[in-house]
Amino acid sequence: MTNNQNPFYVSQQQPPPFIHQRQQRQIPVNVPSAKQVLLTQKVQEKQQEYDNLLILKKSSQDLSDYFDQLSDNIEELNKGCEAVATVLRNWQTVFRTVLLQEEKKETEETPKPGVSEHQIPVVVRIPMKSADADSK
Repeated sequence: MTNNQNPFYVSQQQPPPFIHQRQQRQIPVNVPSAKQVLLTQKVQEKQQEYDNLLILKKSSQDLSDYFDQLSDNIEELNKGCEAVATVLRNWQTVFRTVLLQEEKKETEETPKPGVSEHQIPVVVRIPMKSADADSK
């Protein structure tokens, strides 16, 4: 009689596969739980948000510095424009003075009959502002 024919024979077969699956499903200790995963994700999101805020803060500071420098440059240009405007305002007087000097030279070289010396215009500089107002 063979072992397969003996009714009392118990074979050494492997247990059914569902028993092994149940044993393999046990969660190892080092695997994080769902709550830990959510907390880790939130921390990463907050860290990314913080990094973006730092970038925004640096960009804002750079922009503020740029506008401060631009303001200083515009003030310098404004002061320069005032000086140029003063010079341009005086050009008419300068041209008139040059023209008078040329006329005076011409009259000295070729005296005209009937024109006396007191008829030649005299240029006199008259200050429009006091010296104290210019220094302020």
